[in-house]
Amino acid sequence: MSLIVLKLLIIWIYCERVFGNGRFWVFFPGPRHSVSKGSTPVLSCEVARGFLASMDVSSGVGLRDRAIIAAMSYNFARVGAVVTLDVEDCFP
Repeated sequence: MSLIVLKLLIIWIYCERVFGNGRFWVFFPGPRHSVSKGSTPVLSCEVARGFLASMDVSSGVGLRDRAIIAAMSYNFARVGAVVTLDVEDCFP
């Protein structure tokens, strides 16, 4: 409980600018954000077609996986974006 009160006190000191220009907050840095530059590997058309043709489509799971991977390769989308798609997004 005392840590919560201390944190609220520090936030109040920062928000009310008790120490002038707010340099007090420098002592409590946030999380670091780093970005590494690179390139995302892209499948060639032949490799993508071969990969999709080799999938087992005799079950619903195979059809689902093939549809997800086809949408990802066609749209250069991530898995999270493809999973949240609705039918109206593809066929308005």
